[in-house]
Formats: sequence, C-alpha cells, structure tokens
Amino acid sequence: MAQAIDEYLDFVKAHRKKRTHLTYRYTLDKLLRESYRKPFADQVTREDILEFMTHCYKLGLGKRTVYDKLVVVLQLFKRLGKAKLLRSGDWPDYVEAIRPIYEAEELEAMLKAASEGERTLLKCLVCSGFRDQEARLVE
Repeated sequence: MAQAIDEYLDFVKAHRKKRTHLTYRYTLDKLLRESYRKPFADQVTREDILEFMTHCYKLGLGKRTVYDKLVVVLQLFKRLGKAKLLRSGDWPDYVEAIRPIYEAEELEAMLKAASEGERTLLKCLVCSGFRDQEARLVE
C-alpha cells in the first residue's frame, strides 16, 4: 500500500498543479495511511473506504471535506484497478453552497468605497467573470 501511495503521489506531482499535489499528499500520506490497515492496495473493500470516512469524521472534518478527500482516495484505488468501492448511499451528503450574486446597489456601494485601482479591479472581475486565481494571472 505504501508503494502504491508513493507512486500515485509521484504521478500527481508530475502531472498536476503544486496545490493539487499538496492536497493529495495530505489526504493519502496522512489520512489514508492512518486508516488503511491492510498491507496491499488490492485488498481494499467497501468497509475500508467506510472506515476511511469514519476516520475523517473523527478528526472533525466536515461532510464536504470528507467528500473531497474520498474522491482522491477512490481515484487512487481506481488507478490500481479497484473501482466501484462504494454504493450510492455511502457518499457524504452535503449542500452545495450557492455563490452570492451581487445586486446593482451592492456593486455601486463597493465601487463608491473603493480607490481608483480597486474600482478598476472590481470592474475587471465583474465584467470578465474571472475567479480569484484567474485574476491573479492577468498581466
């Protein structure tokens, strides 16, 4: 199992963004290694995945976070040929947050309170629809 985690993390490091690798590393190196007790990855069962989820909940992780961690763990096992480890009812239930949409009055208040540079940035974000990281990369 340790070798499977190490090899998958090497793959992620080479093919994904640094932030993705860091997230996967915590999920697999810390959380999965603490909860998975079998020596080989191909011995995984549904009960092992449910135990992983329980371990995450005991650490105080929320349902959305456990869901995200679960996706990472299942990607690892799927890459190793072990798919469909959970039933549809096993997945954590969570409510997807609704992103706020600013009303015209709110935008006007922000623009009024902003400096000239901040107004330019706000207008750019509103008109482009860029997310945080996308806006950071604009030159």
